[in-house]
Amino acid sequence: MPLSLYIHIPFCRSKCAYCDFTSGFKPIDETLLKYSGYLEREIKLFLKHYPDQREIKSVYLGGGTPSLLSAKFLEKLFSSIYRNFSVNSMETTIEVNPEDVTLELSRKWKNFGINRVSLGF
Repeated sequence: MPLSLYIHIPFCRSKCAYCDFTSGFKPIDETLLKYSGYLEREIKLFLKHYPDQREIKSVYLGGGTPSLLSAKFLEKLFSSIYRNFSVNSMETTIEVNPEDVTLELSRKWKNFGINRVSLGF
């Protein structure tokens, strides 16, 4: 059975009063680099225990504020996903804040395979 991945992105400009998730961390390059390394290790650990679970039907980037992520971080993340999993026809969603969306950024999202946006207000 294909998997659906939820990848929590705990980075935000500020912690919202209503948010119960682990979030509110500033998206500093050094912290993002460490976090992407942890995500890579998590993927490898999962596949070590479930080696036959490689087919993915959807990925959801939630948080936090995933739209704050740099193209460099997203490239590393999606490279890891595509390298470790079987990805055919996949719905890929990113949560965004309206003030983060630009034409250039949305083009980058599309290039990474993101084909759905969850817009928050």
